[in-house]
Amino acid sequence: MAEVSSRQEADAWLRGRARGTVWAHLDTREVADFAPSVKSMIEQTQREYSGRFLFELIQNAYDREPRGGGAGRVVIVLAEDEGNYGTLYVANTGKGFDAGDVRRIGSLG
Repeated sequence: MAEVSSRQEADAWLRGRARGTVWAHLDTREVADFAPSVKSMIEQTQREYSGRFLFELIQNAYDREPRGGGAGRVVIVLAEDEGNYGTLYVANTGKGFDAGDVRRIGSLG
Protein backbone atom coordinates (compact mmCIF):
# COMPACT_ATOMS: atom_id res chain seq x y z
CA MET A 1 0.00 0.00 0.00
CA ALA A 2 1.30 3.42 -0.87
CA GLU A 3 1.56 6.07 1.82
CA VAL A 4 -1.91 7.40 2.66
CA SER A 5 -2.10 11.18 2.57
CA SER A 6 -5.73 11.78 3.56
CA ARG A 7 -8.59 10.35 5.55
CA GLN A 8 -10.50 9.77 2.30
CA GLU A 9 -7.63 7.71 0.85
CA ALA A 10 -7.41 5.66 4.07
CA ASP A 11 -11.18 5.08 4.10
CA ALA A 12 -11.13 4.02 0.43
CA TRP A 13 -8.22 1.65 1.06
CA LEU A 14 -9.97 0.05 4.05
CA ARG A 15 -13.24 -0.32 2.13
CA GLY A 16 -11.36 -1.95 -0.75
CA ARG A 17 -9.54 -4.26 1.64
CA ALA A 18 -12.81 -5.29 3.33
CA ARG A 19 -14.49 -5.83 -0.05
CA GLY A 20 -11.56 -7.98 -1.19
CA THR A 21 -11.69 -10.06 2.00
CA VAL A 22 -15.42 -10.70 1.59
CA TRP A 23 -15.06 -11.65 -2.09
CA ALA A 24 -12.11 -13.94 -1.29
CA HIS A 25 -14.29 -15.72 1.26
CA LEU A 26 -17.20 -16.00 -1.15
CA ASP A 27 -14.91 -17.36 -3.87
CA THR A 28 -13.37 -20.01 -1.60
CA ARG A 29 -16.21 -20.95 0.75
CA GLU A 30 -16.87 -24.19 -1.12
CA VAL A 31 -13.26 -25.25 -0.54
CA ALA A 32 -13.00 -24.29 3.14
CA ASP A 33 -15.81 -22.78 5.17
CA PHE A 34 -13.93 -20.71 7.73
CA ALA A 35 -17.04 -18.89 9.00
CA PRO A 36 -17.29 -21.00 12.21
CA SER A 37 -13.65 -20.23 12.98
CA VAL A 38 -14.10 -16.50 12.38
CA LYS A 39 -17.30 -16.50 14.47
CA SER A 40 -15.45 -18.16 17.35
CA MET A 41 -12.59 -15.66 17.11
CA ILE A 42 -15.02 -12.72 17.15
CA GLU A 43 -16.91 -14.10 20.15
CA GLN A 44 -13.65 -14.65 22.06
CA THR A 45 -12.48 -11.12 21.25
CA GLN A 46 -15.81 -9.70 22.42
CA ARG A 47 -15.45 -11.50 25.75
CA GLU A 48 -11.84 -10.38 26.23
CA TYR A 49 -12.36 -6.73 25.28
CA SER A 50 -15.86 -6.14 26.67
CA GLY A 51 -15.81 -2.84 28.53
CA ARG A 52 -12.09 -2.29 27.79
CA PHE A 53 -12.19 -0.26 24.58
CA LEU A 54 -11.09 3.02 26.19
CA PHE A 55 -8.29 1.31 28.10
CA GLU A 56 -7.15 -0.34 24.85
CA LEU A 57 -7.12 3.00 23.01
CA ILE A 58 -5.00 4.54 25.78
CA GLN A 59 -2.67 1.51 25.72
CA ASN A 60 -2.32 1.80 21.94
CA ALA A 61 -1.41 5.48 22.31
CA TYR A 62 1.18 4.61 24.96
CA ASP A 63 2.67 1.91 22.71
CA ARG A 64 3.24 4.48 19.94
CA GLU A 65 5.25 6.85 22.16
CA PRO A 66 9.00 6.83 21.50
CA ARG A 67 10.99 5.06 24.21
CA GLY A 68 13.06 7.39 26.39
CA GLY A 69 11.61 10.45 24.68
CA GLY A 70 9.97 12.04 27.70
CA ALA A 71 6.34 12.22 28.63
CA GLY A 72 3.84 11.82 25.82
CA ARG A 73 0.31 13.12 25.78
CA VAL A 74 -3.07 11.53 25.15
CA VAL A 75 -6.22 13.60 24.63
CA ILE A 76 -9.69 12.03 24.82
CA VAL A 77 -12.79 14.01 23.86
CA LEU A 78 -16.39 12.80 23.68
CA ALA A 79 -18.34 15.06 21.32
CA GLU A 80 -21.84 14.18 22.52
CA ASP A 81 -23.51 16.28 19.83
CA GLU A 82 -21.93 14.39 16.90
CA GLY A 83 -23.65 11.40 15.36
CA ASN A 84 -26.42 9.32 16.89
CA TYR A 85 -24.42 8.38 19.99
CA GLY A 86 -21.67 10.97 20.03
CA THR A 87 -18.16 10.66 18.66
CA LEU A 88 -15.13 9.69 20.72
CA TYR A 89 -11.85 11.25 19.64
CA VAL A 90 -8.53 9.90 20.90
CA ALA A 91 -5.27 11.56 19.89
CA ASN A 92 -1.71 11.23 21.06
CA THR A 93 1.76 12.61 20.42
CA GLY A 94 3.19 9.23 19.42
CA LYS A 95 4.22 7.90 16.01
CA GLY A 96 1.45 7.93 13.42
CA PHE A 97 0.31 4.88 11.47
CA ASP A 98 2.32 3.70 8.51
CA ALA A 99 1.09 1.43 5.72
CA GLY A 100 1.98 -1.72 7.69
CA ASP A 101 -0.01 -0.51 10.70
CA VAL A 102 -3.08 0.12 8.53
CA ARG A 103 -2.76 -3.37 6.99
CA ARG A 104 -2.55 -4.97 10.45
CA ILE A 105 -5.61 -3.07 11.69
CA GLY A 106 -7.54 -4.07 8.57
CA SER A 107 -6.78 -7.79 8.86
CA LEU A 108 -8.49 -10.45 10.91
CA GLY A 109 -6.75 -11.49 14.09
